[in-house]
Amino acid sequence: MKKILFILIVLVLITGCASTSQLSGREEGRGGVPDGLTIEFLSPSGNEVREDIFFPVKLKLENNAECIVDGTICIRDTAGSSLSGIVDDCENFNIQKLDKKVPYFTFENNVYENLERDIDTTILAKAIYECNININPFVCVRQDDDKLKDSCPDIQTISGKVGGLKTAPVTVTTIKKKFDASGGLLSLQIYLDEMDKKDGRVVSNNYVKDNNEYGFPISISFGELDVMNDCYTYSDNLKNGIYYWKKDTENIINCEILVSGINEFEDIAVNINLDYTYELEKSKDIKVRYKYSEDV
Repeated sequence: MKKILFILIVLVLITGCASTSQLSGREEGRGGVPDGLTIEFLSPSGNEVREDIFFPVKLKLENNAECIVDGTICIRDTAGSSLSGIVDDCENFNIQKLDKKVPYFTFENNVYENLERDIDTTILAKAIYECNININPFVCVRQDDDKLKDSCPDIQTISGKVGGLKTAPVTVTTIKKKFDASGGLLSLQIYLDEMDKKDGRVVSNNYVKDNNEYGFPISISFGELDVMNDCYTYSDNLKNGIYYWKKDTENIINCEILVSGINEFEDIAVNINLDYTYELEKSKDIKVRYKYSEDV
């Protein structure tokens, strides 16, 4: 009987730990994973609506990013204006980081009219929002002493939440470090990625190139030292503290920093700030049934 009771207690503890782990993952973020606002269509619940019948469009928004998202959600459709259809409308939102209180937005008074037959159309929901994220991983540097290599290796890959990375629509996914202790040269490769390469993109009216590459401010400091002038990319997409996002290639920032005055080995923060506008569009295909259709 005591053995059975012991097993039951262990199972309860394991279940409790698993539940806590799942909750803390949602509350604290996954670290270094590109993710942000998601849009889900709740209504119309099916894939059909009927001519002359009013229906709502209900959306669920969820913020999986470790930044406050502040923006606007708008809806429209692809049908011609002569058929009425979705009322073009927008709502503002401000959702705290990793907010469990998921907001819902309902757009009423949508109706299709003047049909001559069944038609296919698409409902479009577009969110444009701001995200400002501070990322503070640590890298170690050391004196030129091989005995310190175990404590502070010359080559490191920093990733995940334990590495100090954060979840955001555009974020740092990996940092690769190489340190030459003999000369005090620290080399960093900072890898950036975005959450939705198909339906999302960085947008900004303030920073845009002729080829429609949108930019956003980025700052990088090493401890108390501003090192933006020591960072560059393989192409010309980092200029004067503005990073111009590229859709079809890796986004990597390279920094080379001379470090001196080290006491044995030290962990020093790499402070990275990203400040951008992100756009996400989701769609729902529906069929509008003609009111005299025999299938209705």
